[in-house]
Amino acid sequence: MISLELPFDKEREKALNKQSPTEDHCSRKITKDTIIIVDGKPAVILLTKLDVVDLFMAVKKINNFYQGSRGSGLKNEARVFGFSPRMPTRNHHDYCSISNMSIEFPEAHKKLMEWGITASDLYKKHSKEMWTDHKKWITDNIRSEWLMPKSVFSSGIVNRTSQLKYHYDRGNIENGWSCMFTLKDGIQGGDLSIPGLDVTVSLPHGSALLFNGQKILHGVTPIHRRKPGAERYTIVYYTLAQMRNCMSPADEIKRAQKIRDSRETSWLQTRAQK
Repeated sequence: MISLELPFDKEREKALNKQSPTEDHCSRKITKDTIIIVDGKPAVILLTKLDVVDLFMAVKKINNFYQGSRGSGLKNEARVFGFSPRMPTRNHHDYCSISNMSIEFPEAHKKLMEWGITASDLYKKHSKEMWTDHKKWITDNIRSEWLMPKSVFSSGIVNRTSQLKYHYDRGNIENGWSCMFTLKDGIQGGDLSIPGLDVTVSLPHGSALLFNGQKILHGVTPIHRRKPGAERYTIVYYTLAQMRNCMSPADEIKRAQKIRDSRETSWLQTRAQK
């Protein structure tokens, strides 16, 4: 493991925020297992050559990805997994629940949940102080039913061949890190550019990246397909802060039923007045 201490340039982050990364934005490229230190503490950790055969087989079974955007109009093709908090503005989804992937692609979802253990273990092994703080926060704030088994993470997302502009992640617990696995087949590029550190982190097939995406601006460099059917997936594990509002699953069901009954009553009263 290479240890690299670097300064952090916040002004450079501001200048490039929401722009599209290029391969020459950063002067340094990291390709080997490395821990980047900022102000005496770990900030970014790259791990390579992981055995991801079963994970790759699982995500390939997901054949229905949602087209959408992230942050400020960032185009993305993705599916979420794990647990979701209440989202009252999204199709009346005002209750905590497990993701739809668990129903639509149960085998893939099961494998992704199992890899939550690996993600948490790598986090603990390589950044124990941050993992310990993360663990304490979830223990104090989130019910265990809304966490992946034997993991500090509540949720995740599978991105498919998505080139994203510079952005900050949103909605995770404060100071909590994410763990991202990269799977590639026939792809060149698609690395992670971190302008505040003047670093591009190579993301080879079978790599894991640990960092705080809410505090560190990052984006994906151009993706080049080198053969028909080429694919790139990133699987990101994180803990959503809003999961702290979730009651027990049984109480969430009761709450959802009460809200639905109230909405239906309101709708019927409105119809009756017309």
